[in-house]
Amino acid sequence: MEFMITYRLPEELNEEMIRTIPAHRVKVNTLIEAGVIKSYSLAHDRSLLWMVVEAINETDLEAILQSLPMSEYFFDYEVLPLMFVLTASTEMPHISLN
Repeated sequence: MEFMITYRLPEELNEEMIRTIPAHRVKVNTLIEAGVIKSYSLAHDRSLLWMVVEAINETDLEAILQSLPMSEYFFDYEVLPLMFVLTASTEMPHISLN
């Protein structure tokens, strides 16, 4: 299953949160490379963060979300199960007739 997670981020990050960012980015990159996180987007004003995550079920999803180093600061979020996700990388390949 795929899920859209929308996090509402705090207006200001404290020092403890800022120190966690590098480890968080490493973990996110690892999950992207593994195909677990399908997309990861941050609003320009840093108020919202969106992720599309592939998980077996909501219990598996919670374990994935809890594995993120900044999870203890991401307490205000919504989870929406998705019917499908279509991105440029999932489109059919273009065939050249030449």
